[in-house]
Amino acid sequence: MTKNSVGALILAAGTSSRMGTPKQLLKLNHSSLLEWTIRHVLAYPFEDVLVVTGHEEEGVKSHVGVTSSRLRWITNEDYDKGQGTSFALGMKNLMNRTSTVMVFLGDQPFIQKRTISAIHSKAIKYNQGQDPFVLRPFYKETPGHPVVWGNIDALPLSKITDQGGRQLMKSVVQHSCEIEDPLITIDIDTPADYEKAKRMSHYLT
Repeated sequence: MTKNSVGALILAAGTSSRMGTPKQLLKLNHSSLLEWTIRHVLAYPFEDVLVVTGHEEEGVKSHVGVTSSRLRWITNEDYDKGQGTSFALGMKNLMNRTSTVMVFLGDQPFIQKRTISAIHSKAIKYNQGQDPFVLRPFYKETPGHPVVWGNIDALPLSKITDQGGRQLMKSVVQHSCEIEDPLITIDIDTPADYEKAKRMSHYLT
């Protein structure tokens, strides 16, 4: 593991309670939301791509037709206790493999390689010290994903709550960056969000 090694963590274990059906299985242009997310993440040269599943794990994995030597899967048996359990599980798994992790959500089908590259470039300058840090991208003051966590071997993971990394952010050095890509703010949580996403499917490549 080198100082500038970077991995990707994709959180896809939730129950999608607001959607009423597992949103990881919903399709855009004949591929699931999760498959689109994985495709776009794999397009960037991450050393390690870890997907955390939980709810309806087998069904979710069966709807992903992407394979790669860099792609790994892990099951969160405690997915019903909140996203924080998936975040913590993924981070612990990646700690000895990479120093920096970009955290994606499983319903980010519109994330683009150039956007990932722009966020990573901004994170590199903060990765020179030893203290753990977080870099959160914004588009016109609206926060988005992926969020970058650096020097993760020093993260106080005990501070993670069921809301994921939000509480943990208060324990590390915080940075933000402006990204000229409104798609980083897209959240597909409800049927209305999904209908909007279908109207935006022309962005998918």
